[in-house]
Amino acid sequence: MTEDMFGIAFSYRVLLSALFASILCGIVGTVIVEKNIVMMSGGIAHMVFGGVGLGFLMGFEPIWGAFVFALAGAMIIAAMKKRDSKHMDGTIGVLWALGMALGSIFIYLKPGEPPDIHVYLFGDIEAVRLFDLYPMALLTLVTIVLTWAYINHLKSYLFDELFADATGSANGFFDYLIYVFVGVSVVVLLRLVGIILAIALLTIPPMIAGRFTKNIESTMALASVLGLFFSIAGMVFAYKYALPSGAAIILLASGFFIATLPIGR
Repeated sequence: MTEDMFGIAFSYRVLLSALFASILCGIVGTVIVEKNIVMMSGGIAHMVFGGVGLGFLMGFEPIWGAFVFALAGAMIIAAMKKRDSKHMDGTIGVLWALGMALGSIFIYLKPGEPPDIHVYLFGDIEAVRLFDLYPMALLTLVTIVLTWAYINHLKSYLFDELFADATGSANGFFDYLIYVFVGVSVVVLLRLVGIILAIALLTIPPMIAGRFTKNIESTMALASVLGLFFSIAGMVFAYKYALPSGAAIILLASGFFIATLPIGR
């Protein structure tokens, strides 16, 4: 059925990109939800648009610009959290607006016809290229390895910072590392669901998974499976009814989230 709809080569790109993105969302998204840093992650996500606009203006691949801005946003937020945690909401709001404003200005300054930015804002699975799969695969592998290697430190960081401090679990290091991976995950999701919807795919599957699991490992695993299901089912739904794929994926995920609200965690 998938081959009939998308074609063999295209279906493989779709499935692999959805698989890599879902694993990243399952792991990184679980950390975001459990650490309660969804808004901070949103600030990093919207900083990415500045890099996309700069890429269009300067004539290089917008994804690379997005990657640089994602790293910059992650570093700024992690540093500000350590220096002035009481005013983090304001800092996030500034970065959120700054990224969108810079992206808009850069695109406005680009000579000639304005580029199509819809893909970067809302995603389009048809925009996923074979070349995109290589960095996605590498980032997914690195995420899995680091999570496995630091799982006990990660648990301390997420659930008991006092204990993490007492045992030397390097909270500062984890702040920077996690925000960097949030930024990287958003860049990976750009072509799948776009900047606007990336945080939804990072948070909805882990929030649903948390209602059915009792430890962080199983939450990450179930969230990855749910992310893959939402991605594939959403793309099929989008194709059948001629809808934007990114929006269809989030619509389906949101529907499942609402349906599971009565279930206790």
